[in-house]
Amino acid sequence: MRTKLPPRPKLIKYLDDVVSLIVRKIWIEKTGGLCPFGCGRPIECAFHFIKKSRSLKLRFDFRNVVGACAPCNGYMEVAPAKFFSWYVNTFGAEQLAQIEQESHGRAGWSRTDLAEMLAKFREQWAGMED
Repeated sequence: MRTKLPPRPKLIKYLDDVVSLIVRKIWIEKTGGLCPFGCGRPIECAFHFIKKSRSLKLRFDFRNVVGACAPCNGYMEVAPAKFFSWYVNTFGAEQLAQIEQESHGRAGWSRTDLAEMLAKFREQWAGMED
């Protein structure tokens, strides 16, 4: 008998939550807990360069997400140039161009695909908690 999968919006929410945990943990370790944009505040959220609403394809892609403080996350909406400049200096213009190109089009993930991604990320998170 097949297991009934949660609705698509719930799967996406669960994925957002676990990816945020993973990204914040990675960046806290990389920066000593401080926002990588140099403001001196602690990391408290996942910061997406290509907005989550714009691209489901990149929503869970670690090339598109870093840990950041809440003010910088909000400031991205009004002054994105500073953050894209940081991205280019940190990861390179080629990678930015690549994620920008990949952001177009549909992800095409089924609920089964999303559930499999969720299981993979939950396993990754469990390994990081040790």
